[in-house]
Amino acid sequence: MGGNNAWVFIVIILLLILWAFARRRKPRSMNLDVAIAVLSDIDNNLKVMQVRIADHLSKKNFKVTNWRIYKEKLEFLGPELVATINGAFTIAEEFSNRIDAAKKNNTLASLQDMQVESLKEPLTKSRQGLVAWLRANVNTEMQNDRRRNWFGF
Repeated sequence: MGGNNAWVFIVIILLLILWAFARRRKPRSMNLDVAIAVLSDIDNNLKVMQVRIADHLSKKNFKVTNWRIYKEKLEFLGPELVATINGAFTIAEEFSNRIDAAKKNNTLASLQDMQVESLKEPLTKSRQGLVAWLRANVNTEMQNDRRRNWFGF
């Protein structure tokens, strides 16, 4: 009888392992993650822009990290919004390069002529477009990612 109990125990363990794998959920949609990450950079850059308008000698840099990572994966947003986002982040990247050079050369006074106000329109349009996309697609993206178990629940 000892051998039969061992097999029952092994079968139960295997069923529990299979059940655990069946219950796992996939992570959120890649499109959703990309949109949220880029929106985060846009919000940060709008704040940095306000700081730089108030204090031209501020050392705060614009954030372009998420855009650099995901700029090739933005096509789901449509060509017009992608162009607006890319334009905004290209300007932000140029400003960041100037800020880095000024910090390195200890010439922050040279930043006073930077027209950071030129970022306001493209950043605002980018933010509006991403928020609209998220409102329209967040439920759809989340539902598409649900993994159903073997019984369809």
